[in-house]
Amino acid sequence: MTFPSIRFIAAILILSATLLVAPRQAQAQTPSELDVTMTAGTSQLTVGDPVTLTVLASYPSGYTPVFPKVPAKWGELEVKDQSAVQYGAGPAGTQTAQQEIVVTLFSFGAWDTPEFTVTFVDFAGETEAVSSAPVTLEVLSLLPEGADQLRDIRPQASVHFPFLQPWMIVGLVGLGMAFVGILAYVILPAWRWAGVRFQKEKELPTPFQLAHDEFREIETSDLPGRGLVADHYALVSGVVRRYLEREYEVSALDHTTREIGVALELTSVPSEDIDRITQLLAMADHAKFARFSIEIESARDFTRKARDIVEVITPVATWTGREGGQVR
Repeated sequence: MTFPSIRFIAAILILSATLLVAPRQAQAQTPSELDVTMTAGTSQLTVGDPVTLTVLASYPSGYTPVFPKVPAKWGELEVKDQSAVQYGAGPAGTQTAQQEIVVTLFSFGAWDTPEFTVTFVDFAGETEAVSSAPVTLEVLSLLPEGADQLRDIRPQASVHFPFLQPWMIVGLVGLGMAFVGILAYVILPAWRWAGVRFQKEKELPTPFQLAHDEFREIETSDLPGRGLVADHYALVSGVVRRYLEREYEVSALDHTTREIGVALELTSVPSEDIDRITQLLAMADHAKFARFSIEIESARDFTRKARDIVEVITPVATWTGREGGQVR
């Protein structure tokens, strides 16, 4: 019986080891092609400024990316808009998916974006989650440097009065009487003037009348018919915000829609009307960032909805000059 030679056996062993190791080496050399990055349009902003965050997912063919829906209050960020996912082709046969998120901040300092995780699903239904690195946004103050620092206040200087003589007392009494006479001579005309001024102030237009006049001017200008739909929504929402400040003393011009709703809960406005107000203001906010055209009639109808809300929440005591529920 003839046995194989040692060289033949060694060649067989080397070939077998090569076949076993090669696939693993090839697999180990294949880099992971799932990647998610987030970038900001700017890293520095002031309070209330919008900034766009761009999320880019890169993946090989055969995967489907699933982007999460971020909440309106995303950590310290206020989310204004989240666009639809845009798909495209990447380098070396990879695929890309991109989404933009418009956010803003209302607190000073440096803030990191919360975790944003994209889930990739392959043909077999297996999933893999990949998170982007956070982006730091810095909210700057508009005050000049050092304006928020306390200043040293010097103590008041001590003033020593000389010893009062009788003739000085008589002189001071005389001056006091003369001052009282002059004051009485001035106060009486001023009192009459104040009474006339108060009567005129009572005749000033009410917040409802001011809002109604502004709505009428907006309808006359017909911005939607001129293609200025976004400006139209901004003007109508501005009328509603000014009315809330005048009638209910709610700081509506300097706060977000969510903050206005919270402030109105402390007033006499019913909760269902608060929901209508916040929905109306949210529609105006959405119109600023809408990527699709808004019908002209819908924009015109937005003015009617705003007027109806103002009429409903106006206290009866301030309704003047109306007949049948309409202002004449």
